[in-house]
Amino acid sequence: MRRGCIVVGELLQWGVLSPNPMPLRPARSIGAALLFCVALGCGGEPAPARLFVLEAVRPTNASGVLLNEELAFTFSEAVDPTSVTSESLRIVSADGQPASGRWEVDGRDVTFRPEPVLAHDLSDGGYRPGMRYDVLVAGFPRVDGIRALEGGPLAHGGRWSFETAAAGEDEAVFSDESPQIGRPVLLGSVRDRQQAILPGDPIRLSCAEPLDPRTLRGEDFVIVDAVDASTQIGVQGSLSRNVPESSHGEHEASAVIELMPIVELSPGTYQLRPRGWEQGRRKYDVALADFGGNRVWSEDSIVFQVVSGTSNTERHDELLLSFTSEDITRRSPIIVPWSDGTASWGKDGAVRVRFPAAAGDGSDGRVEIAALEPSADLHAIHLRLPAGRTARLETTDGPSVLRAQGRLEIAGDLVRRTRGRKHAMTFEPHESLSSWLERARVTDRDWTVLIAGGDLVISGSVDVDTPLLLVAGGWIRIDGTVTSSSDVLRPIYLLGAGGGLQLDALTSPAPLVMDAPLSNPLREDMLFAAVSTPIPSGSRPMRWRRADCRGEPGDGSYRVRFLPPEGELEETDAQAVIHPQLLPGRGATRLLIELTVPAAPADGTQKAWNPPFVDFVDLSWE
Repeated sequence: MRRGCIVVGELLQWGVLSPNPMPLRPARSIGAALLFCVALGCGGEPAPARLFVLEAVRPTNASGVLLNEELAFTFSEAVDPTSVTSESLRIVSADGQPASGRWEVDGRDVTFRPEPVLAHDLSDGGYRPGMRYDVLVAGFPRVDGIRALEGGPLAHGGRWSFETAAAGEDEAVFSDESPQIGRPVLLGSVRDRQQAILPGDPIRLSCAEPLDPRTLRGEDFVIVDAVDASTQIGVQGSLSRNVPESSHGEHEASAVIELMPIVELSPGTYQLRPRGWEQGRRKYDVALADFGGNRVWSEDSIVFQVVSGTSNTERHDELLLSFTSEDITRRSPIIVPWSDGTASWGKDGAVRVRFPAAAGDGSDGRVEIAALEPSADLHAIHLRLPAGRTARLETTDGPSVLRAQGRLEIAGDLVRRTRGRKHAMTFEPHESLSSWLERARVTDRDWTVLIAGGDLVISGSVDVDTPLLLVAGGWIRIDGTVTSSSDVLRPIYLLGAGGGLQLDALTSPAPLVMDAPLSNPLREDMLFAAVSTPIPSGSRPMRWRRADCRGEPGDGSYRVRFLPPEGELEETDAQAVIHPQLLPGRGATRLLIELTVPAAPADGTQKAWNPPFVDFVDLSWE
């Protein structure tokens, strides 16, 4: 149910949009001044500013947002779908938990559809009841912010807050697509009203519209033997599906109820009755209702059969996961502490190692920068600048390059000062990173470059007076500050996934190709890892069955393990298990995908670069 939209004026008032465009950095060179004049139309009337901005947000009422209510964001231009990620659009609760759901992009409109609610206490949906959420929209100067389809960045980011409806017993917390209709609950599926189950299977009921989980109570029902009604068997009830009516065809169920007998039933004929049932008298009161409060139990009793056989192992939920870079709902940005870098989710649906050939040969070994100053071109296996220390790159003019095959970590302060020659970074069409570095060396450009084969982690500061390029085969993770006092037009470029909040205002993605090595350059074994978001997102597994994965080991190895559905990772992999059934409690899991690439042969034999990858994971559960 739509509840209007917030228009630009209200967004200005709430601070989501700024009434004035972000001030431009002063032009400090002739080139920058010329660009500034072109933008304003020097010598004539100023050209009309065409800012890519957020124009409206729905719903308008930030208080009492319903638990299945969509959030809609309308921008001034069509949105690039690849720019809508868990980093550029975030919905986070007051206690730091992200809302679960999926983003959909349709032209100028970006919509968040929350995960359905299944639990009786309403705790497992996209939003939790009675909770405040902040919507964080990333724009300029964030390099990982929202972009227009034509490439322009969102003029500025912002924040919008809302609060979900409180879950009092009689409070309406859902929007009902058909508020005047209560469709009946049926035995089996909407298409095929199943009459027989196997021992150990639940009794499955279906409804053509979603149901309020608070109204599903196992104590409302009892099973009796059709021959001997004196024996009554209780059930435990749960929802395994609860999706909107508009999300599927007319012959599919919106809601699937599973009533599990508390003891295994022997073969025979049974009745499922509401408690208080009496022949010919409707004394019972089954609370089961849809989102609008309409009661949906219409049967005096339901007759079903238990047939001989073992539990139906084919009747279960199944999920075949591939890992495309566009599937932002399955990818978590969480860092794996014991890994060298973050594995990449590729466009082909596989989890792969993305390693730049320019990460170097590792000939300088493991380096911890202390009193000694690094050379103009450092080739480390791992490189770390500890917190509380300052490293000054007092090199001669020309490029200064710090490379690490694994993780490159700046926890202290990295500083470079030169004679201040003005060499703006330039890029040739379709130029590779390796070719670009060679050109920088030959032309003696005063550029500073940090390259990590794994993750580039900056929790301290990087402060240079030259143009700066940051590269990571894994992720660029900046919690500290990165600044350049160079007076060129675009002083900082990034190549790789990730980014950070504390970046210099004039930061741009580098138009370079991250070329892979031809042969294995590694001095040590390297581990690249990735973590998924909780799986499954729309149901609550009672028992995990199959957990298989498929990939190619290449010249290394791969494995998939399983983590608890939430929480930070410990420094070791003690939390990871080989099957989700081994996790404590019942419920969702997170995938831990690990790719190990071995070191090159010690005898100097040249071996082709052939890292492992994981193609898909196949999960099933009851």
